[in-house]
Amino acid sequence: MTKLYVQEDITDWRDGVKEQGIEVINKEDILDLIDEGVSTSAIAQATVVGREEKKTPEDIIRGNKLLLLTGAMQDISGIVKDQWRKVVAPSGRAFNSNRYIGKALNEEDEASYVDAQTVTGVSNAINYLENVIPGHIWNRLMNLIDAGEDIVPHAEKLKDRIDHYVKILLEANGE
Repeated sequence: MTKLYVQEDITDWRDGVKEQGIEVINKEDILDLIDEGVSTSAIAQATVVGREEKKTPEDIIRGNKLLLLTGAMQDISGIVKDQWRKVVAPSGRAFNSNRYIGKALNEEDEASYVDAQTVTGVSNAINYLENVIPGHIWNRLMNLIDAGEDIVPHAEKLKDRIDHYVKILLEANGE
């Protein structure tokens, strides 16, 4: 069986990161570059270039095959996330809703999606609302506290927005 190879010329990346003076030798360099406001894309390019030039340890980022797979999976996720379903409430008001939802994972599963209207899709939506979103909120509130911000007005705005969305959906649903 013939083997397949993917080869990419990254000379432009090498030239670009050298021109910008970006180099990644270790994980701390990545964090320093983030702190300097360098884009994730530029840091990733510098890391790949460094690995190919044997300056960056191979374990900092995935190998080329996994990088290629990860990029392809991200592109596929973007395609899936652009799929919408028109939902018409009893009031006749129409909304767009995601057609697919991320699949809950266990040790045997790979990341994927399921139709949002299936039992698994509904279960995943509930789990996300009740368990994942609160963690995101917690982390952002902690960011604000760390920056010396008063979190109360922001939390109030968030609660008001949630109440607003619930009201719209309940009214559209005839409740």
